[in-house]
Amino acid sequence: MLDITLHAHRDTEAITQDFIRDGFACVDDALTSDQLSYGQESARRIVADQTSAIELEDANRGYARYSFDSQI
Repeated sequence: MLDITLHAHRDTEAITQDFIRDGFACVDDALTSDQLSYGQESARRIVADQTSAIELEDANRGYARYSFDSQI
């Protein structure tokens, strides 16, 4: 089983080590409520745009698979 640790956002060394080891890290309070809401709404918009533009059968790499590409 994967051992996941929820880190305080100031614990950058442990966050970095988890990211290097696992490819991701879990960080508590990394975003404000407004930032989280903005990201969630943006993701919903992108998913809606993709699913309305591309049929499920024609999605990337198989049925109902879509790619976010670079969103930065």
